[in-house]
Amino acid sequence: MLSGCGELSWWLNEPSDATGDNTTHTVTEPTSTTSSGCDDDGACDPGEDSSNCPTDCAVLMTCGDGSVGDGEACDDGNKDSDDACIDCKLAACGDGFVQVGVEVCDDGLNSTADAWTAAETCKSDCSGPANFCGDGTCQPAHEDMQSCAQDGCEAVCGNGVVEGVEPCDDGNLDDTDACLTGCIAANCGDGFVRVGVEDCDDSNSENTDACLNSCKAASCGDGFVQDGVEQCDDKDNDNANFCSNECELPRRVFVSSAAFKGDLKPAIGDATGLALGDAHCQELAKSAGLSGTFRAWLSDDTGYPASRFDTSFTGAYKLVGMDADPIASDGWVDLIDSSLDRAINYDELGNLASDVLVWSNTFPDGTAASAMTCSNWSSAQVAVKGRAGVSDAVDPTWTDLTDNLCSGALYLYCFQDGP
Repeated sequence: MLSGCGELSWWLNEPSDATGDNTTHTVTEPTSTTSSGCDDDGACDPGEDSSNCPTDCAVLMTCGDGSVGDGEACDDGNKDSDDACIDCKLAACGDGFVQVGVEVCDDGLNSTADAWTAAETCKSDCSGPANFCGDGTCQPAHEDMQSCAQDGCEAVCGNGVVEGVEPCDDGNLDDTDACLTGCIAANCGDGFVRVGVEDCDDSNSENTDACLNSCKAASCGDGFVQDGVEQCDDKDNDNANFCSNECELPRRVFVSSAAFKGDLKPAIGDATGLALGDAHCQELAKSAGLSGTFRAWLSDDTGYPASRFDTSFTGAYKLVGMDADPIASDGWVDLIDSSLDRAINYDELGNLASDVLVWSNTFPDGTAASAMTCSNWSSAQVAVKGRAGVSDAVDPTWTDLTDNLCSGALYLYCFQDGP
């Protein structure tokens, strides 16, 4: 007879024992129960797995295989901790991992407080550092003089914020822009070239070197004489005055105050021929207080002005003491164009030397005119001739007019040919 749920009692008519007693036996029937921790709800819940809940967790979780399985919220197939899926769980503020592009920080706390503490350093929404200005300590990583002066924060050069007495702060170490390293405003004279603003910057106030004190590159026409480069600079466009457009001083020209026979004696040292003519010009110039290198306008078999002179000169040739009117305004090219602007009829002392014959044997273009050279300017014999020009002429006869006996004493044209 059934006497309850799970328990059966019955009487057994067994033979009596030796004493003849009848005995009653009770048996407990097994009951269906669930495994520990498993609620058998058909879902693999937290705390359940295939070992303690095989019914609900029949499928093992395989996080990292790229397929979302039971118990997984996501599975991106990687182990990155800065993306949207971390250990097969959706990234969220408070999980302790900073999701790139979404969170600024994540301290792993779920507190709703935004005040900074030693443990809680991030705002509750993970949008930035917790507010801690006012705690009495400057946190340089998060506070600056502008945002939290009350915590004693001072100006920090290089943080990109203009603070305190800083004139600038562009947050970089570029010394070619408007703000130098050290948060100093760029200016002419600081020794750094500001791109697009300055040509140069040599940090001095000199106007005679390659960089003017305005931080502009020196050039002819700026009004300043650049040492070793320019002879003059008058900042105008008049090539005929004191200084040429190429910043060259005028070169002096004169007819010699002394006359010489065809051998050009008296001798100076061992010089002969053209070299002796040059030596006479140099000596006369020096005695008159003229500086520079002087050469004689003479030609023979060994050379001629176009081969011996500085043909690159572009300035003015002027008579001694006659600054107003050059004989040629535009250098060598102007000198050899067969027409002088005025006659070469003043000597090295500025005295008039009118209508005198001058040894030359040179065409107006600076080349040798003939073989009449007084034996390469070494003979004073009557039978030998040399070619001459006349000092008052401005046409080609200034240099090529007539033959003359080498025994006669004629003059020399002397040209400054260098500084």
